[in-house]
Amino acid sequence: LDIYSDNEEDNSDYLFLGDYLIRSFEEIFVDEFNSVSTFKVINHYLKKYDEIEYVEKNNLWKECPFKWNNAKILGYKTSPLISLFAVVFQHIEFDEKRINDIVDGFLDILAIIQILDDVGDAASDLSVGRETLVMSGFYKKFGIDNSWTEKNIEQFLDQEQLKKIYINIQKLFDNATKQFTKHEDIIFLF
Repeated sequence: LDIYSDNEEDNSDYLFLGDYLIRSFEEIFVDEFNSVSTFKVINHYLKKYDEIEYVEKNNLWKECPFKWNNAKILGYKTSPLISLFAVVFQHIEFDEKRINDIVDGFLDILAIIQILDDVGDAASDLSVGRETLVMSGFYKKFGIDNSWTEKNIEQFLDQEQLKKIYINIQKLFDNATKQFTKHEDIIFLF
């Protein structure tokens, strides 16, 4: 699904393959854990994935819809992974507060990964109309007509912008550490 929705080429077969694989995964997972809550958790996170993707795709060739003060929502781009953990945590009877804290930490870490990926994918994202959080303000500064040159991207990602990215990544990392520390989740801290 990600390949289909992020690529300007016609890969419509990926849409159906991705949907098939997700539905197959859900079926296996629901069969394995055999509870109504399993479906609810999976559905909750898939809806979060759809929400974030819709917002992103609905803003093509516009200013980035995401803000640094809520960058953690970028972690929902990996919602199927989060749903796996949430179902397992529920199955082994972690209390709801612990599950929410761990998921909150996951969202921060996964948002960091997304942000770092967006730095590397700046040219390809901009060329298909996707102004990511790390490139927020690029279209305003350079316009949308073939502006995603290496020179413009390098100029945009100056020391000040890179410092801003670093500071925000550090905030996300600090919050994740705080969330994992609350319950002494050593493996997640590691």
